[in-house]
Amino acid sequence: MLIIRGIWLLVLVLVYLAHHQHFNSCKDGQVLNAFFFGMIGLLALKVVVNICLIYHSSKGNISECSFRRHVAQVLYVKLALFIMEVVWLVMGTYWATFEYKNCDFIIVGTVRAMVSLAWIGVFVFTIMFIFLFSPLGNDSSSVDDASNIWRRRCRLICCSFRADDSLTSDAYSDIAKLVSVYFQGLDLVPSDIAAGLLLVGRQQKSSYDNMATSSSHQLYGDRHNVLGITESPGSTPFQAAPWMTVQKACSVMKFALAAYGWPFYSYSHLPFGCCVLCCTSPRVSLSEDQLEGADCCSCNLVSIEKHMDEHKSSCDIHYVSLTNQLFINPFSIFLDHDLQAVVIAIRGTLSPKDAIVDLTAFADIIHESFPKSYKAHKGMIKSAQNLLERLKRDNLLGRAFNNEHANYDLIVCGHSLGAGVAAILSMLLKPDYPDVQCISFSPPGGLLSEEAYKASMEYTMSVILGDDLVPRLSIQTMQDLKVDVMTALNDCPYPKYQIFCSLPFRALKCNRCLLDETDSSMTRPLVQNTHSPQNSYTIETITNSDAHTNIQEAVESRDLLRLQTPFYAPGCIMYITPASNVDDRPCCSSEEEYTWRWAGQSEFLFLKVTPRMGADHMPNNVLNALTKLLSDTPDSIIVESQQTLST
Repeated sequence: MLIIRGIWLLVLVLVYLAHHQHFNSCKDGQVLNAFFFGMIGLLALKVVVNICLIYHSSKGNISECSFRRHVAQVLYVKLALFIMEVVWLVMGTYWATFEYKNCDFIIVGTVRAMVSLAWIGVFVFTIMFIFLFSPLGNDSSSVDDASNIWRRRCRLICCSFRADDSLTSDAYSDIAKLVSVYFQGLDLVPSDIAAGLLLVGRQQKSSYDNMATSSSHQLYGDRHNVLGITESPGSTPFQAAPWMTVQKACSVMKFALAAYGWPFYSYSHLPFGCCVLCCTSPRVSLSEDQLEGADCCSCNLVSIEKHMDEHKSSCDIHYVSLTNQLFINPFSIFLDHDLQAVVIAIRGTLSPKDAIVDLTAFADIIHESFPKSYKAHKGMIKSAQNLLERLKRDNLLGRAFNNEHANYDLIVCGHSLGAGVAAILSMLLKPDYPDVQCISFSPPGGLLSEEAYKASMEYTMSVILGDDLVPRLSIQTMQDLKVDVMTALNDCPYPKYQIFCSLPFRALKCNRCLLDETDSSMTRPLVQNTHSPQNSYTIETITNSDAHTNIQEAVESRDLLRLQTPFYAPGCIMYITPASNVDDRPCCSSEEEYTWRWAGQSEFLFLKVTPRMGADHMPNNVLNALTKLLSDTPDSIIVESQQTLST
């Protein structure tokens, strides 16, 4: 930001020096002259203030707040300059809109560009202020007030300042309660959190490196044992169903990818994907009872056809629903003649309303006809129930299983949010369709209770790629990460800027330029046994100083969460990992080699902070990994699918 403001200040000075003699020929030239002088002066002052802010905020390490006691005063000065800038922008906007006649086009263009960019900056600052500034400060006793603030923020995200129904209002309340409790006592700015995640990732990597040098086990095969994570007592072996193969997963993944419609097709076919969709007409014309919520140019239907063509799939589109509301997910129904199956593909997260469903993460009973111990993610339960109601209301499956396709299998699939909804929907469909098959790609981790998860292993397979973040996400793992981040920041002896500055040198593998990782605070393992009462981060091991109060509260909250019912990803887990070492992995390379195995839930009970945790969740990367596996080891698929796995 400092560099951008410096460049913009230089541009304004050069334009003023080159054209100030022509200002008087413009209408209201005095206003224009005052505007340039004011903006140049404000930018110069903001550059100076930013330099002061950088200087004071870089003092001391992250936990030594007393060294940065003057930062608050600098921020107040910056806020005053921001208000003055808004006043000057109003003046410039008026001139650029009404009083620009008879002026040189360079002057007019400069003023309009400056005003436009500045208003964009004001808008971004306002949005960040609304979502990042806490009017409650560090008051940990105001959970109810914090919940009200987050409820208003949720409504703002969805552009819904009024909750039109109790369902929407309940969702906002659940999310507000969840977020306010999680951030209670967390007195960190976004850059602190980013630095903490870097430290946690570095400490996790140190644990993996120690394992690689001191153990004969494979890096990816037994890393959870080295980290101290074991299976829960009394784990029971399960046999993967014969249909749970890489080949089946690869064949079904194309439907989960196609369910994302035109947005993901455009993203994966940059830069001309959107143009291709707009200039192409669909080959198949769906009737009104086959298409719900059609878009104006049929881009979603065209994108589905394009996906099917790319994968040479012999299938028909039976039904497409594009309706996206709270707890109502877009989905499609296909007739795959190669698999001889009716496939329901549910779209993943692609809108703010989908994100609201993701965050409605408290537990609820799946259905009144199920045992009370069968609990799941509340938001995804509602989505699955709504989808089931639509299937029954319009007899969509009855129409799909006509006389010609009566012997077809039923497969339910989805990616991310769609994977969670698919897993619960398959449980709801099980009484009517005993042979239902569910394939969940990159499903959310905090989805099913232990009893529901064990029941799902009979007919559900989850496919997880590498360091994917989402299958490891749950309320418990997020609380563990909170403790890890706060502890890492408190123990780190380095200023924040040194942590960020070491990143380029780490990428270049310049060891002399890196932080001293022999320091115990940089190498101490953060990921501990989540089932064991022994843990290096307990209240007894933390001093009673004021700096550690928030960590103590976070540890207490984490320990209370561990007493509650844990939640897991659904079904048997097909875990795909890169065959090469982590450091040798090329980013987004099509030449990457993969291997797979059945994995237990213990490997997904902590969050892995790595550069690949986001990329490994992308559906196109999951499909590429499955395709690569299928081309490399076609003969071993059936044999490997019969391996025994455990909970």
